[in-house]
Amino acid sequence: MSAKLGWARSLGLLAAGLLAAEAAWFGWTLAQPRPAPRADLLAVYGGWPDRYEAGWDLERRGDFAYLVFSDASPDCVAGMVRSHGPARRAELLLEPRARNTSQNARYVAGIIAAKGCRSVLVVTSWWHLPRALLLTRLALLGTGVRVEGSASDDPPGPVLLDRNLWYETLRLWGSLATFTSDARHPHFLEGPPRGAVGPCWPGPR
Repeated sequence: MSAKLGWARSLGLLAAGLLAAEAAWFGWTLAQPRPAPRADLLAVYGGWPDRYEAGWDLERRGDFAYLVFSDASPDCVAGMVRSHGPARRAELLLEPRARNTSQNARYVAGIIAAKGCRSVLVVTSWWHLPRALLLTRLALLGTGVRVEGSASDDPPGPVLLDRNLWYETLRLWGSLATFTSDARHPHFLEGPPRGAVGPCWPGPR
């Protein structure tokens, strides 16, 4: 019995240590200064209206060849154009197939490869940014593409005290499992099929 308790305690301490290290890395990522609004491709990972607004604002203020909305419907993007006018410089691209962060990274990586981009700026919510950046970097591993991120909002208080960050530390493991499973697909870096249409509404990511 004592041996079993010892193993259980060791595993518990290991899990706690990994969780603490992961949270510290999340905090460090979020503490980095926001990059200049400049890249070959601006990728907005959808699901929340403020992300679309932030991406559109960055395109107006920055220098991007492409602006892609991942996990967005044609109607959603058309509504943005009606509300804000056309993009200042970037060519608008729609990626409607993604349904989770792993797929955001997967399909955006395919678009980056197809367009020959060498840099990408990812836009998403502050609490989602560390996980989104990690998965995007994994999807582009070995390509030499520079990956940076810009949060669409600011934390309401200290990040390490925010429950959203701790939820994200748990979601990361599920995303890594999904990413690993998707990576076995022979067309891992292919973009979404033409004509695919996806939803555009806020929801869990």
